[in-house]
Amino acid sequence: MRENARPSSLNKLEPLVAETADFLKDKIGKLEIEIFTHGDADGISSSLLLASFLRLQDAPFHLRFTGPFGTKEMIRLAETQEKRKLIVFLDQGSSEVETIEKCLLQTGHQTVVIDHHQGQRLSHPSLSYLNPHFAGVDGGLEISTAGLVYLVVERLEKSLKRLGWLTLVGALGDRQEFNGKFIGANQQLLEKILGEGFVKHEVGLRIVGRRGPIFDALHFSVRPYLPGVSGNEESCTSILRRLEVERSATLEHVDEEKLLEAVLSHCSNSETMRNLLWGSIYHNHGYAHEEAAIAQACGLMGKPELAFGRLAGDPSLSIQAQAVSLEYAKKVLEGLQWLKAHLGLLKTTPVMRYLHLPVEATLAGELLSLALESEILPTELPVIALVDSGPQIKVSGRVSHLAEKRYNIGLALSISAKAVGGAGGGHDAAGAAYVPKNKLDVFLSKLQEVLRSEE
Repeated sequence: MRENARPSSLNKLEPLVAETADFLKDKIGKLEIEIFTHGDADGISSSLLLASFLRLQDAPFHLRFTGPFGTKEMIRLAETQEKRKLIVFLDQGSSEVETIEKCLLQTGHQTVVIDHHQGQRLSHPSLSYLNPHFAGVDGGLEISTAGLVYLVVERLEKSLKRLGWLTLVGALGDRQEFNGKFIGANQQLLEKILGEGFVKHEVGLRIVGRRGPIFDALHFSVRPYLPGVSGNEESCTSILRRLEVERSATLEHVDEEKLLEAVLSHCSNSETMRNLLWGSIYHNHGYAHEEAAIAQACGLMGKPELAFGRLAGDPSLSIQAQAVSLEYAKKVLEGLQWLKAHLGLLKTTPVMRYLHLPVEATLAGELLSLALESEILPTELPVIALVDSGPQIKVSGRVSHLAEKRYNIGLALSISAKAVGGAGGGHDAAGAAYVPKNKLDVFLSKLQEVLRSEE
């Protein structure tokens, strides 16, 4: 597994990690702590890592799961703080550093930002800002926020090495695996965690629901989405019949490689699906790929606290999280069915494709990711989804790793949204923005202009 590792990645991060660890250690016990974390798999994993550390220090804190903060939300936050606090942003904050400076730092709050998204540099005595991009490490590809938080808390409390598996949940939730492998800092962290015995590795089927009935795992599979199988009861029944097992059969009753071939025989793009379905599986608390999928589902369904509880080991919340994940899968399958039936609505320009999606705003980006991953959508250009969200349009952008050229969709969305009075950001391959509904045409023109400049 070492051929993809970049030995210098963790070393590059070391000075920033050390500074944040020292800053955090100095403030604990002196200030009330407010944590604002992004409510996706990476943000949830990050918050559990930090919360576990603070509990060991007997340091009280208040944790909130939020969407990415915009300028208005940041101003509102500052106005509601009655006393000076230590305010921590996890998996967000990089796109709002100017507002953080004006609203929080200049009003006396101590602030920590740990975020792997692209952002502007900011130096201030009341701020610790850990962003891998400032150390020459690509946060979109090489490390998640969970990985960054782990490096900080493990430096301060060695007993938290046992939670190293949460870095995999964060990285997998943010799709930082490429052709079944991690790269850079993620790969180095993986090797370290495996070497310390806190995670086990095997090779097999990467489906959600490995302990449950095979029929359910295939029928409701959305990560990965299996064209011709997911949501298709007839195909799922045929696969089990070919293996001569009952509908209630689990993986313990079959040869996984034979099951793989049976599934691929029903998929329209079998080689692409083979790479998604078969590969490395990491487990400790649970299967990392499965925990990432469930956490992501809970976050997108507005129930991140259930995933937090599940990852923390709460049996009751674990069951509830699984139920929410099932409801999420049903919604995603409906959305993908609609997308496949309405591909004619996809508009194509020389630098991108875009369409309006009649779905919940939180689901749009995930639908694009799954549609590109399973090749429902063409992969050579960035794809943009537009969803009505009150007086605004929620914009989600994705770029496949198979794209013909290298685009930075997060930066492009940030620049274009800002030009029309909106806000956005993200990574090279994934980003989001909110723009005024009456400025949509201007925004789309600006976005194409920015993407052309990236070619």
